[in-house]
Amino acid sequence: MKGPFTQDLSSRSVRVRILSTMLAFIAGGLLIAGFVSYYVQFTVLDDRVNAELLQEVNEFQRIAELRQSDVGEDESTEDLMRAAIESAVPGEHESFLAFLDDRPQFKPQEQAFELDKPETVEQILGTHAPGSTIFTDLEINGEAVPAAVASVDLYSDDTPGIFVAANRIQSQRD
Repeated sequence: MKGPFTQDLSSRSVRVRILSTMLAFIAGGLLIAGFVSYYVQFTVLDDRVNAELLQEVNEFQRIAELRQSDVGEDESTEDLMRAAIESAVPGEHESFLAFLDDRPQFKPQEQAFELDKPETVEQILGTHAPGSTIFTDLEINGEAVPAAVASVDLYSDDTPGIFVAANRIQSQRD
């Protein structure tokens, strides 16, 4: 037996099902769009940090080339490292360190974080490869920090050097 409200209840039931299905699709679409946006944003951040590290290494190479043409064969690794660190202006998430004979020697007066702690120095020396630049992550205070570890060898000086630029990416994500 059909009552007067039976048809209205069944039609509302179909409407409610259609509405809930539409809301589920909309929520799923928003969730997917949010995930894609998050992924793209942090991929771009990673790429930007890597580009900044490469830029720092390229700037160091330019300083070395300019000093070599100005000073000539009398250039020492120590003078080059001092000049490079004095001209470096670390950003709010960057730090630099220059080594001579596998010992940290020069760093900017103000920088975002320290690279000359013994455990960090061990990581840098373990990563260093003479004659090349290595892009790696250093573990600093429990955080992976992207870094460029560049070998410095001058024809005019046998003293080996290492130039390190690091960029704390996690502080940019927060």
